[in-house]
Amino acid sequence: MLELKFVRDNLPVVEQALKNRNASVDLTEFIGMERKRRELLVEVEALKSKRNTVSQEVSRLKTSGLDAEALILEMRGVGDRIASL
Repeated sequence: MLELKFVRDNLPVVEQALKNRNASVDLTEFIGMERKRRELLVEVEALKSKRNTVSQEVSRLKTSGLDAEALILEMRGVGDRIASL
């Protein structure tokens, strides 16, 4: 089994190896799916970072005795978005 990174970085080599084995595989779909996967990973990491930052802010607000309900509700939406990805 080839690693995704190897296939992504050596696409012409992999395509030629497949041709040499008489395998007819179109890697354009793989490239599209890999690109989408990487975009989703970036989005998930950004959302997690936002969630962590806001969690610290919520903690600060609660210790100050201020209302943090709006931020908590917003972060529930972020958590749901992360789960859906």
